[in-house]
Amino acid sequence: MIDYTLLVPASPKFGPLLDNLVKSHEKHRNSFTNELVIFGAPSRSSCYHSKMVSMLPKLRELDTEYVVVIDAFDLIFNKPLDASLFQDFEEIPDLEFKFGAEVNCFPYLQYKDLFDRNGRTSMKYLNGGVIIAKRDAYISRLESFLDGSKYDQGEFLRSSDQVMYTLMYKDSLEMGDKKVSIDQEARISLQMFRMEKDNHYVLDEKGQLRFLETDNIPFFVHFNGDGKNQMHHFGIEYGN
Repeated sequence: MIDYTLLVPASPKFGPLLDNLVKSHEKHRNSFTNELVIFGAPSRSSCYHSKMVSMLPKLRELDTEYVVVIDAFDLIFNKPLDASLFQDFEEIPDLEFKFGAEVNCFPYLQYKDLFDRNGRTSMKYLNGGVIIAKRDAYISRLESFLDGSKYDQGEFLRSSDQVMYTLMYKDSLEMGDKKVSIDQEARISLQMFRMEKDNHYVLDEKGQLRFLETDNIPFFVHFNGDGKNQMHHFGIEYGN
């Protein structure tokens, strides 16, 4: 059995915003799917605070080898989890982080050419809505990025935690160390920004999504950005 924790960085206080995630977790729950560990400040905070500042002590509390970190308010389970969620770590021993991918290059357009050269599908750019990571490596990276003598913390606050992840991916590509990769095939998650039903994905009779470009059925669907406009196809609304 793979040793992992399923983390959701969001205050439990925002129950209605968590409903879609919680209900989909229950719907697709199986023996492999762990409990959701929902944690966060009692009031709503920035992505920088919830996914970096608060994440570090939470990771230190845990003892699992891996963590699966998912966004809370705009993400649902699309199918039951299984061991293939971690197959990239089995196939690539040096891999430490697997991130979601999307069609939008944010926040560093100056690295777009690098990401394009390493693209295999239209999902060429990193998205931090789904993260699978080795816990010890995650702690080490956060300790470095939260060091104000090394990095401008204001940039994380202004542009979100995705600044950190994108720099990690850029550095890994440039060094060729295979420590960071992104899920370009939407095998793990599909980020719905700029996605349209029947053009980019289809739903089966049970409402399960399949990504047409790769024919994959991802574990998670993340309604980032204007992707919230697609929620009604799944019979849900943001915050309901």
